[in-house]
Amino acid sequence: MDKIQLGVDCPYSPKQWQISAPTTHTAMTLHLYCKLYEKQWQLPPLTTKKNKRLWFERGWNYMVEDLHVVPENDPVLAPLGESAKRYYYKREDPKERTPLAVRAEIKRQIWKAFDSLVLLKK
Repeated sequence: MDKIQLGVDCPYSPKQWQISAPTTHTAMTLHLYCKLYEKQWQLPPLTTKKNKRLWFERGWNYMVEDLHVVPENDPVLAPLGESAKRYYYKREDPKERTPLAVRAEIKRQIWKAFDSLVLLKK
């Protein structure tokens, strides 16, 4: 791999990750959306942690607002938010609070995958 420089220009971390994990799959999808619309959305260069967060937020908003994906109802993403459902259920009215808490937990886990997966450009 070193001799043929396999993966030298890859935008993803060389750390071990699993493409079959819903967080990894979604993080890669969000990154691809951002690469596709980078100029149209006027995204800053992917050189700082702050810019990486901006890329993630723009990709997430595109997925949720423009593509109308409802993460807490998606059969693949919904299980990521189960822990938030239990945590917030006892605090407030579950009908009002649970969906927001679940979505926030799903988003948190996908951000964690995005942050560790997507490399900053040098």
